[in-house]
Parts: sequence; structure tokens; C-alpha cells
Amino acid sequence: MMASAEAITRGLQRLGLAVEAPAPKGRYAAAKTGGGLIFTAGQLSRREDSVISGTLHGDHEIDRGRQAAELCAGRCLAAAASVLPTGTAITGVLQMRGFVNSTVNFTAHSRVLDSASAVLDAVLGETCSFVRTAIGVSSLPDGGTCEIECIFTYTSAP
Repeated sequence: MMASAEAITRGLQRLGLAVEAPAPKGRYAAAKTGGGLIFTAGQLSRREDSVISGTLHGDHEIDRGRQAAELCAGRCLAAAASVLPTGTAITGVLQMRGFVNSTVNFTAHSRVLDSASAVLDAVLGETCSFVRTAIGVSSLPDGGTCEIECIFTYTSAP
């Protein structure tokens, strides 16, 4: 599996997640490369100036959480594609860390993040061969429902 920046953009469009490379909302970079790795900053469930926001309270809100997680994963891919050096391609995902804005009684964090894993699988051709952490939090920037960060591997394209 190898995905160029163009292939990532096409994959996101195919899923209806065509997002621009995210512009940082503060003093940080959306993504950085180093040692054959791409690290993304936490990507919020944001499309343009709108944020999928709110706290998840129970199973009846999982669909909203899943939609937010899909958008976060798409933004991670767009951020990674924006810093992918010319002539290289993403070769895999090492790690995904997801934060879910939820109450203390909410227990479906992994089910929410499964949709983000599915986006990475669909765009990159992975089969969830990466490690993942799901963390419940009491708030996220701009009231977001979900925030995800990823570490990708890349190498020279053939």
C-alpha cells in the first residue's frame, strides 16, 4: 500500500470527505515530517468554519460521534498529504489517538473511533494494522465532539 498526496485527495473525495489541508488555529503546524514519519496535530471535527460539536451522553448519539470521527480522520489525511515530500507516498499508519468529548457514563469511545479507522482503511488500503487509543474527555477546543491525531509512515514512491 502506497498513497501519494493525489491518491489521498481522490480517496477523500470518493468518501465525500473532501477537505482542504487544515490551517492551524494557533501557533503550531498541522503536520510535520521527520525520520520517515508524518505527525499530525490533533484534528478537530471541523469543516470550513463549522464544527461538529457537543458532548456524547449515550448510545443514541453514537452516529454524531462517528460522523465527527470520520471528519477528523479525513483532516488528518489532508494534513499529512499537505506535507508529504515530492516523490514520496504514505506507506502506512503507525498510530491513531482519538479524543471523544463525552460524559463519564459514555462507554462507546471505541465504536465512535471505528469509523475513523474505516476512513484510514478506505483511503490508504490498510486493514487496521495500526495501534489506536480512545480517550474520553470532558471538553475539546471549540466544543468539538472528537479530535484525532495520527502518525503515518512514508517513503519514496516507485
